[in-house]
Amino acid sequence: MILTFALLLASPWLVSRFLESRLAPRALVWAYFASLLAAGTAALLMLVALTLRSLPHRYLEMAGLECTDAENCVGVLPMWADATFSFLVGGVVLGLLAFAAYAFFAQLGASRRCAGELDLCAQGVLLPLPMRPNARLLVIEDPVPTSYTIGFLRPCIVISTGLYDALDEDELEAVLAHEEAHVGGRDNLLTLAAQTFAMTFALIPGFRFAYSRFRRAQELAADDFAHALTGDPLVVASSLEKFARSVLARGRGAVGGTPAPGVGFADEGNVGERIRGLLEDRVFPFSRQTLIATLLGIVFIFGVFSSSALSMTDVALPGPMGSPTCHAVTAAEPHGQYCTGH
Repeated sequence: MILTFALLLASPWLVSRFLESRLAPRALVWAYFASLLAAGTAALLMLVALTLRSLPHRYLEMAGLECTDAENCVGVLPMWADATFSFLVGGVVLGLLAFAAYAFFAQLGASRRCAGELDLCAQGVLLPLPMRPNARLLVIEDPVPTSYTIGFLRPCIVISTGLYDALDEDELEAVLAHEEAHVGGRDNLLTLAAQTFAMTFALIPGFRFAYSRFRRAQELAADDFAHALTGDPLVVASSLEKFARSVLARGRGAVGGTPAPGVGFADEGNVGERIRGLLEDRVFPFSRQTLIATLLGIVFIFGVFSSSALSMTDVALPGPMGSPTCHAVTAAEPHGQYCTGH
């Protein structure tokens, strides 16, 4: 169980080490997302298993659970220590769940507030977009070149009036193609889930790394889509360079103050790295089989870990034929508890 748990926690590094040169960026998005999801769920499952394993059996019976292994009914720790440990771990589990809910709804609230602000300065909604007829394009009054997507179920592409002044027609088409890639890939929805896991388990090594690589893969995938749609990587690179110069000139951390958790054109990843990738015109190998094998591998390891964690708890719902249960201490029983079948 410890080995599978370590593999799940190390999965983001394994993806980075062995798959970044073998998977196209869009496939990498799903590989990193799966590693985040598996590692976070495994950490939570481990805490739940530790809580159930150490929980005094009278509380298990109150919850309708029973001990399934007569040899392990006697705890290693005294009852008071078992209770203290189990309630401590249970408090950590509840705290993580509460923080995850807070992180999730905080992002929803930020998106909702930003949408309200955008409505005040919108110039109009233009339909349709070239590749995504259902996507919405919102033009806002802002001299700063700005482009990002906002929204989760129905993402909206937001661009500023300053964008038209800063970019020529081909560059504007490249920026819109980049944002259409975010819309088509449901990147905002994936970012919402990934950022919730990254914030919840931020103290565990690897989660912040996985989230940063996940966001980097999203931007590289959108750049590749814009490259394929426009047919000219120099146009996409030129757009990135102009956005980066605008940020440096104005001393702002993100183009146009891109709101969390929206995904913007030049606010994530190393812009220089993205430009070099476009100019090198890298050809990624066909990656569907590798991606499927990676996802199946993560699912298999998670399944093995889950079954091991479940068996470690020695706890189950009562069966129709009954199962061993723990009884109160008597003077004749030196271990403090004993188990019988019924």
